[in-house]
Amino acid sequence: MNRAVADTGPLLHLQEINQLSLLSLFAAIDISSQVKAELEDYLAWSSLEKAKGLKTTVRTVTDAEIKRENRRWRSLGLSDPDLSVLVLMRRFPKAMVLTDDLELRRAVMVAGRQVTGSVGIIVRGYRQRHLSYEEMITAMDRLFNDSSLYLSRSFKKRVLELIRDLEEQRN
Repeated sequence: MNRAVADTGPLLHLQEINQLSLLSLFAAIDISSQVKAELEDYLAWSSLEKAKGLKTTVRTVTDAEIKRENRRWRSLGLSDPDLSVLVLMRRFPKAMVLTDDLELRRAVMVAGRQVTGSVGIIVRGYRQRHLSYEEMITAMDRLFNDSSLYLSRSFKKRVLELIRDLEEQRN
């Protein structure tokens, strides 16, 4: 298991589908105070705080640090919580970044860092045998239909193809 730096999206979306336990796939999860504030706004923080088996630490990110990141990534138009994720990414050079935000994902990839989102976390749960195939399908279905995560039809179709391929490889 490894450390992760998390944006609001995956934490919120996994909470919406009752899959916060998948975050225990990471030894530690670091979030910024800005991300915590967003989770509080969405009324999701208390669920995360109460989730068993999670080692989540809230880190302070200053306005000055956010301004520095904004100068680097101005063209992407990232929000302060997104910029705070980039600050933490620099603090923890081996941490995976968890985000569902496409622009933040681009910045993370340009920085040469590993990134995954809600879909990837669910697949990781299956690969590490925390979820059965049926549980993974149910989680994906709920992510696609019951969460606030927007996914295009073509991406959903691609994910379903990937899932079928995973099950065929396992059998």
